[in-house]
Amino acid sequence: MTTTQFIDQLIFQGDYQKVIDTCTSILEFDKLNPEIHYRMGLAYQNILEEGQAVKSFAEAYNLNPEDRIYR
Repeated sequence: MTTTQFIDQLIFQGDYQKVIDTCTSILEFDKLNPEIHYRMGLAYQNILEEGQAVKSFAEAYNLNPEDRIYR
């Protein structure tokens, strides 16, 4: 199972705080990973932290503006 698959599983299970914690840890050494920023945005969105969600989504977009999922 890849890291993104693991995070997707946590999202599916509704363990949003663990998603945020996992993404935060990954971003400490891989700040340029748009997939991780995007998934962290999803977790923030689900716990109604809209400001943090927008920040994470914007970072994913800025890192990879060609990917339509980040728009």
